[in-house]
Amino acid sequence: METKYLGPYRSLREYLDALEYFEHVLHIDTINQDRYEATGLMYRLIEKFNNQKAPVLFFDKIHSKNKIFKNSSVGNLFGKWDIEAIALGIEPTGNSGKNYKLAVKKIEQHIGKDGKWPTIKPVIIDAKNAPCKENILQGKDIDLFKFPFLQTNPADNGCYINTGSVILEHPKLGRNVGTYRCQIKNPTKIGINPQVNQDGWRFLDELKRQGEKTAQVAIAVGTDPITFSMSGSKVAKFGEDELEIAGGLIGEPIEIIKCETSNIYVPAHAELIIEGEIPLDKMETEGPFGEMYGYIGGKKEENFFMNVTSITHRNNPIIPNQFTGITRGCLTAPIEASLNNKYRHISKISLGFTIH
Repeated sequence: METKYLGPYRSLREYLDALEYFEHVLHIDTINQDRYEATGLMYRLIEKFNNQKAPVLFFDKIHSKNKIFKNSSVGNLFGKWDIEAIALGIEPTGNSGKNYKLAVKKIEQHIGKDGKWPTIKPVIIDAKNAPCKENILQGKDIDLFKFPFLQTNPADNGCYINTGSVILEHPKLGRNVGTYRCQIKNPTKIGINPQVNQDGWRFLDELKRQGEKTAQVAIAVGTDPITFSMSGSKVAKFGEDELEIAGGLIGEPIEIIKCETSNIYVPAHAELIIEGEIPLDKMETEGPFGEMYGYIGGKKEENFFMNVTSITHRNNPIIPNQFTGITRGCLTAPIEASLNNKYRHISKISLGFTIH
């Protein structure tokens, strides 16, 4: 085995190269999502393999909203148990359940006796070394429909970004990185849905209380798997920096770069960065959307939205779609390790992925 293919990884592309090497990727020559064929295929694969063993899907050509996208759409990135070990640098054993347990154990070793996670502060790099700056779109060139963000379910209210890391920063509140459903409303507008009392909602609500009229925001799409897992989990508490914890788990700092139109810093190796502003004195309707628990989340009459001011992206960006409600959403070993640590004096627990 070539150890260079074991994680941790700096980028989604390094991660995909490893998944290809370990034969976890199923390539689909062509598929039509306007007929929901990709969604249907994902259901069939879950039926056949279950959601812990279904393969990653790479769509060589996908039809969506009357456009054709080539080599730019991937799904079910975190489905297989084996991936947990690979992403953390553990050599696979050939037993999926054992691989997952080894991943949880390795994460548990990182957590201090006080329950705190290791942290390494991100490091700022030069723009010429940041892949996410290979292309910069501003003004009339901004068009979210240039990218394969999919409508996963017939009842969804259009195309959604469901694997984005929404990044908020403020001098007093610090940095918050969270994954929320993001509805593409038009080429330059996105609905953002942090639920009440989620950290993103608390962050924006606090800015409103301070009298702010707008909030700067960025959405990072296609980051390395550890960074995305920190974004999509409850590991970090409000006020803690998800990028610092991701660096602590990886063992080296996350490389970041300043946005083009704001003071927010974003993962430099992301596939795509969407920059913008959230008006704090206006709300719009958003939804419905097929949520992670397998049911349609209802329409919201009042929700935050962002006006896009810039898009930067790698050459030929690869956009992950998570088929929310069908597949696993992110690496779950960090979540289980966190809960095991928190409740270690009571009993071992199960998230439905392992039995201790």
